[in-house]
This record gives sequence, C-alpha cells and structure tokens, in this order.
Amino acid sequence: MSKGLFLFSLVPTMVELVTVTDRSVTSVTLEWTAVEGKGWSYNLEIDGEFLPFDSTESRYTVSPLKPGTEYPFSVITTFFGLNSTAYMDFTVTGINRTQGKLKFNFFFKFFVHISQMTIFVCCSFLFYFSH
Repeated sequence: MSKGLFLFSLVPTMVELVTVTDRSVTSVTLEWTAVEGKGWSYNLEIDGEFLPFDSTESRYTVSPLKPGTEYPFSVITTFFGLNSTAYMDFTVTGINRTQGKLKFNFFFKFFVHISQMTIFVCCSFLFYFSH
C-alpha cells in the first residue's frame, strides 16, 4: 500500500457582475462583489493594460482617462495562479459639457430680379457656451 500526498486547487469562479459606481470625464470607478473567506484575488485590465492595485479589493477607480471614450475592461478572479474566465464589458467616460463651442453655418441664396443678377450671401456663426 502506498501513501501519497494529494494537492489540488479549484479554478475560482468568474465575477458575476461589474458595476460602474462613479463616472467623470477623466475616470470611472468599477466595483464587483468579492467572494469572502476564499483567499481569492482579482486582476483588472482596462484598454489592454493590467492595472496595479490591491488585488483583494473589489473596487477600483481608473484614471486618467480621455473624455467621451469607450474603454473595454475585464476582471479576473485568481487563486494560486489559476485564473477564472474573464468578466468582460466596456464603459464610457463622461463628456465635458461645461465648456465647448458650437458652430453653425447658414447659407442664403437670394435672387434679385432688378438687374437679373443672382446674389449669394453666406453667413457663419460661431457660438461659445459654458455653464
């Protein structure tokens, strides 16, 4: 009869849901439910880049980001070098609405029948707005 030591580990489960809990023009905060008491950690990848953070945390604010931009992200649960299937989604940063400019072009065509000439008038308006 032989005696042996059996070691095994289970692949951790995938994060079920990642929520954007805060969004600005230059950052997003992602949050997910951590599994308590299992010793699992988490890796976060956004826009193809792994982010360094306390991997036992289940919340992370990503910044600086570009305004009005879509960012793909994934959260992976890890345990002793084994990775879960990645939870993948995307988020979009806010749009800066406090300052900007809005340009309108108006083109008018008038016919003047007195001298049998056609006169073209072009007007361009540039509006700036701020809050």
